[in-house]
Amino acid sequence: MKLLIVEDNRSQASLLCRAFVERGHVVDACHSGEHACQQAQRGAYDVVLLDWNLPGLDGVTVCRELRRVGNNASVLMVSVRSDVADKVTALEAGADDYVVKPVDMHELIARVQAVARRRVAGGPAELRSGAMVLSERERSVRINGAVVELTHREFTLLAFLMRRAGETVSRSDIISHVWSAMGDLGSNVIDVYVRRLRGKLGVAGHRLKTVRGIGYRLDAADVNEEN
Repeated sequence: MKLLIVEDNRSQASLLCRAFVERGHVVDACHSGEHACQQAQRGAYDVVLLDWNLPGLDGVTVCRELRRVGNNASVLMVSVRSDVADKVTALEAGADDYVVKPVDMHELIARVQAVARRRVAGGPAELRSGAMVLSERERSVRINGAVVELTHREFTLLAFLMRRAGETVSRSDIISHVWSAMGDLGSNVIDVYVRRLRGKLGVAGHRLKTVRGIGYRLDAADVNEEN
């Protein structure tokens, strides 16, 4: 695994680098938001371990910029901020997981490895369902050839549902795979994202079904979906 550690505290960055190098990973480090954006684009990293409080651009801004330019590295945000609103902000910006400081080193390493595994196990680069085409490589969704603008989290949720098309997926599975270990966000977060996704999918939105008491299911396309 190739890892970028973004931490302004140089002694802490050194400690983190040593811990991951000792486990056989390739590790780079930088100490500011601007440097992080530049380095992440050059380095083709599997995971970016990103502190929120950085000089210059903060971690959330860095995360948004990485997603804006199409960087698909898994991002694990680390912060002393523990409010749910802060976690939601980071996840909305495109983070794959969020850890509150102080964090045990063993837990942090396990979280990094978990987001890396999900990235590798993500499945095919392109998913198709009726007139809907989702490209992991381009981070894009098209329906009947028209681009559908989705946030990073909406895109991740749709990709997960498309991989499990036809299956009823539980809320806990969605939280585990789309929001990582962020179960404390509450299942109402899923409801909000599903409603947004339905609206953005237009003619395909009705295929995203709520299965009461269980979760959600993406049904097969019908004849009216394609132009």
